[in-house]
Amino acid sequence: MIDRGHKLPLTREAELLRLGRGSLYYVRWPVPAGELAVMRRMGIEAVYRRPNTSKPAPGH
Repeated sequence: MIDRGHKLPLTREAELLRLGRGSLYYVRWPVPAGELAVMRRMGIEAVYRRPNTSKPAPGH
């Protein structure tokens, strides 16, 4: 889809494909399954805001 060797700038290619420019530069690094298993066993997980599902919605 994205040709980095093309004369057209990456920003224009992303615009034509309706992609965010940030997604062009993002490289996902795979984590080996063994490391994931060790992290799960130790209780290590990503820290991020989770939805607050314990509180009822105001309209209910």
